[in-house]
Amino acid sequence: MSASGQTYDFGRGPVPAHRHRNPDGTTGGWVADTARVADTAHIGPQAKVYGTAQVRDRARITGEACAFGHATVRDRAKISGGAQVSGLSLVCGDARVSEKAEVKDEAQVGGTVRIRGKTWVRGTAQILERAQVRDDAIVEGHAIIEGDAIVDGDARVSGLARVREHAWVGGFAEVKGTAVVAARMHVVGRTVLDGSEAQAAAPVAAQESGPPEPVAGTAPSAEPGEECDFEDDMGR
Repeated sequence: MSASGQTYDFGRGPVPAHRHRNPDGTTGGWVADTARVADTAHIGPQAKVYGTAQVRDRARITGEACAFGHATVRDRAKISGGAQVSGLSLVCGDARVSEKAEVKDEAQVGGTVRIRGKTWVRGTAQILERAQVRDDAIVEGHAIIEGDAIVDGDARVSGLARVREHAWVGGFAEVKGTAVVAARMHVVGRTVLDGSEAQAAAPVAAQESGPPEPVAGTAPSAEPGEECDFEDDMGR
């Protein structure tokens, strides 16, 4: 039982826990005694932190969002809505994870990234800089999404694939293997790119026009965000 004598059931039976005291003096959500939440962090009244998760610095967990497993949320990152951060994942910088998005396994999210919808970011995938992943998209494996790239719709990016600069992957498209989608390329519809030589010579469904405008209110700030030093958390 916790020092306060309280317990809370996070889904697998009651464990010692306490309610976080936010920097503004309000009572926050439940935090398992095995988790670590900084005094400077904000935990909303319905949010939860459990397992051995860490919420550090001025990070915020709001709505019905939760951090669990061995996940780390730090810097000025914000997890909101019904989003989940779990496994050994890291969300840092000024990144935002919202709605029903999930960041899990050993995935890393930083910069001013925006992840929303019912997206999954898993494996050892990295979402960096000002990238957006939204709707029902999945980014997994060792894939990297960076720059101002957008992955949305029901698209999937996996393997060692990279989507960068102003590229857009949408619809039911799949980018995998060693494929690289860059500049202002669009990969849409049911296109599959795997990085093969033939596709590199004549990429199917590649268009050299700009990506769709970000939805109002969801675009990352044009100001540079706090950079994440992922190495700081490799041993967490």
